[in-house]
Formats: sequence, structure tokens, C-alpha cells
Amino acid sequence: MEGFAPPSVDGDGLVTLELFGQKYHIRTDKPELVFRLAYRVQSFLKDAVGHDPSGGEDRGADALVQASFRLAMKLHNAERESGALKAHIDALEKRMKRLMDLVDGNL
Repeated sequence: MEGFAPPSVDGDGLVTLELFGQKYHIRTDKPELVFRLAYRVQSFLKDAVGHDPSGGEDRGADALVQASFRLAMKLHNAERESGALKAHIDALEKRMKRLMDLVDGNL
């Protein structure tokens, strides 16, 4: 996609990538994570441009805003699901504790 370049990493863990026509340098000990995130951003932008009613001719702020909102919605859904999972885990831990208390009381 125009304005994007495949990320690269040097021996010191400095990742160089191009997003939206700008070059960025990120020092990290997990370059594969930076690569995955960069490709994910690209994917969301491509999807936003693909759903643009103008045919993607104007790839400016509108596409960036659409991609940002899609990423934000994904984050919101993940946080909501994470909260639900934590609540289920807490409930299961309480049930396990009650069960263990019953078992201990009968021994």
C-alpha cells in the first residue's frame, strides 16, 4: 500500500518502518511485535480505504479516522471480553474455595 514500507530491524533492535508516508524508528527487544502491530495498522487502513464510498481516492484524514475507530472498537471489545473473563474466573475461584472448605470440613 502506498505510504507503507515493510519494517526492518538492525542488530541493536532499532526497528525502522514507514506508516502513512512517515518513517519511524522504534528501539525494542521485540521487533516481531512491532512488525505485527505495523501490519495490523496497515490492514485496518486498507480496510477503511476499501469501504470508502469515494472509492478510496481520498486517502487522507477520513481513512485514518475510520481506521482509528475500527482499532478503538477492537480494543473496546477486547477490554469488555477480558473483563467478562476476569469476572468468570473470580466466580469460579469463589466456587472452588467453597468446595474446598466443604471438603476440608468433612475430613
